[in-house]
Amino acid sequence: MPIVDQGPLPTLSDGDKKAIRETWREIYDQFEANSLKVLLSFLKDFPGAQQLFPKFSEVKSADLPHNPEVKWQASRIINAINDAIRLMDKEREMIQFLKELSRKHSAEFQVDSRLFKEMVKIFAHQAFIPVGSKEAYEKLFSGGGGGGVCPSMFSRHIFPCMPCSPHHVDIPSQTIQMNHPV
Repeated sequence: MPIVDQGPLPTLSDGDKKAIRETWREIYDQFEANSLKVLLSFLKDFPGAQQLFPKFSEVKSADLPHNPEVKWQASRIINAINDAIRLMDKEREMIQFLKELSRKHSAEFQVDSRLFKEMVKIFAHQAFIPVGSKEAYEKLFSGGGGGGVCPSMFSRHIFPCMPCSPHHVDIPSQTIQMNHPV
């Protein structure tokens, strides 16, 4: 099932939510490696997007996997997914969370919303997503929740890149914090 960003949106069934919850902990236990795979794949497929990240916009491709700012950014992405998964059963709260991310990224960082869909497609098709649960993740990234109230919530609201603002406080890679997995 492809990620849907228009028309009728798929609804997460109880079975889909169960599949996500049963697989997420294992995915999230390896958050640093898995999130880095996603971000590096995204930057490889969309090299121009690297310019959206001022802290590593000039880093050579070969050096990206070892760059602490890249690792920090990758952890932000997977932690945002974790927060949204935590809110799967609270659709209004999840929508509010995703709308705030969307507002921030479109207003402050001028991120093209098409990059959202590309990022979640890359995430949903990573090898670390078990084959039997890929469809559940695609539904979540398409609209999630119970009724598709917010079209393509993830591809429009959660995954634009999060470049650092001029007021950003540097966080060394040794202090990357995991949220607690759901």
